Amino acid sequence: TVCHILRLMESQIGQETFDRLRQFYGSHAEAAKALGISPRHYIRIRQSQAATPPLAAYIEMMAREASKIQEA
Repeated sequence: TVCHILRLMESQIGQETFDRLRQFYGSHAEAAKALGISPRHYIRIRQSQAATPPLAAYIEMMAREASKIQEA
């Protein structure tokens, strides 16, 4: 089925990534806003720790950038 195929295409995102975003932006809602996605969608991604490869790469990139800024 299409849902099964989409599940196979998902990339995993570690909880530490979401923790870094929350720490940098102050809340998960603000992190969602910075990513340009709805808080509801962010919650679903955070709970499943999976997203499409492009979105997962974007979330990981934003978390890395947040870490670099905090370290500076």
